Amino acid sequence: MFSKNSIFNRRKLAISTAAFLIVAVIASTTVEQKASASALVKSPMSAEVSSDNPLIGLWEMTVVGEVGTYLYKYTISEGTWIAVGNIDGGFFNFRYSPTLGAYVKNADGSYRYREIGWTYTRGGVHNGSFESIGTFVLDASGNTFSGPGSIKQFDLTGRTILTDNFTVVATKVGV
Repeated sequence: MFSKNSIFNRRKLAISTAAFLIVAVIASTTVEQKASASALVKSPMSAEVSSDNPLIGLWEMTVVGEVGTYLYKYTISEGTWIAVGNIDGGFFNFRYSPTLGAYVKNADGSYRYREIGWTYTRGGVHNGSFESIGTFVLDASGNTFSGPGSIKQFDLTGRTILTDNFTVVATKVGV
């Protein structure tokens, strides 16, 4: 039969071979994933990046409402955006979360959107939410859009506690 030493060496060889195969599989999977990911994702600074959607990018927006004028920064991607405003820290004694938005292009070339977010007391206690809806039109250059909208703010029960109608004008910021 086999000696104890021979069995030990065979077991050691089997474990080493298995470990080598596991490392080889992980390494090849990682290389394939990186190659696949780099084929799908291009650097935003790459000249190869292009989009038929002129909204994609960074925007600065001025909102003129019934209760005042405020400024926002938007980052817009395909169908969605995130925004923050200069009033988010204290408008009507509330604090606001960043705005999350979605948009669709209408048949007439305008865009319809909806934004949502949370509200808090000045002390940081969650006390409701808000939503904004409206439409806007992109100018022929693709560097400006404008249009009407409205915002509603809700308490924790969903009761409307504030409404404001406004007009927006946004300008694209170069990258």
